[in-house]
Amino acid sequence: MAEIIKHEGVVTAIVSRDKEQDFFGIADVQILQQAGCEGCSIKSNCSVSSGKIKHIEAKMVDAFQVGDKVEVVITQGLAWKALLLAYILPFLVLILAIVGVDFLMSNETIVGLVGICAIAVYFIVLHFFKDKLQTSFSIVAHKI
Repeated sequence: MAEIIKHEGVVTAIVSRDKEQDFFGIADVQILQQAGCEGCSIKSNCSVSSGKIKHIEAKMVDAFQVGDKVEVVITQGLAWKALLLAYILPFLVLILAIVGVDFLMSNETIVGLVGICAIAVYFIVLHFFKDKLQTSFSIVAHKI
């Protein structure tokens, strides 16, 4: 069985109430993401705020109201897929574009511009597949 990643959050808005299959619609959930604080021995004395507020659209398993406490759940496999699409593939596109154009010409300005354009084209193509990607990513919210 795939590992599950869970975060607690609060419903800030109901995006849609269209009941599709087993879901009650889509809710905007605000979560507080903390990076590396749990294992730190001095977290109670730390003055650096490492928490970041994130907003996630999640499918509602139960009927929610604004202000309800929920738990957002995603499988680790989907988290890796999101990481691949958002960070790893664009980095590879950038490196391949820069190295490929650098072999053809020695003008660094053009090489840099081609790298930026390659990243822009990647994200434009990704945007065209947004609807298909949204159906493959299933972020679910459960009432606590």
